[in-house]
Amino acid sequence: MAGNLDGQTLTPGLYKSTSTLGLGVGGILYLTGAANSVFIFQVGSALNMGTGSQVILSGGVTAANIFWQVGSSATIGTTAIFNGTILPMHPSP
Repeated sequence: MAGNLDGQTLTPGLYKSTSTLGLGVGGILYLTGAANSVFIFQVGSALNMGTGSQVILSGGVTAANIFWQVGSSATIGTTAIFNGTILPMHPSP
């Protein structure tokens, strides 16, 4: 997985990108699942959320179970609706 997440609907799981990942200006990402669903996004480089972009949760998904592991930087645009926790990537042993 790499690039733009605009318009995608994702179910619980692990999503890996070796490069930049994000949403464009006004882009929408839908995360759907149950209340105990876990989403992990491993982003090798930067996470970029454009101005007015949205991460929309449905089916009981909670922000507490969404994790964004970012390799270099995270940029969240103004008025963006972001859900989840941003964590640093740890180098492999």
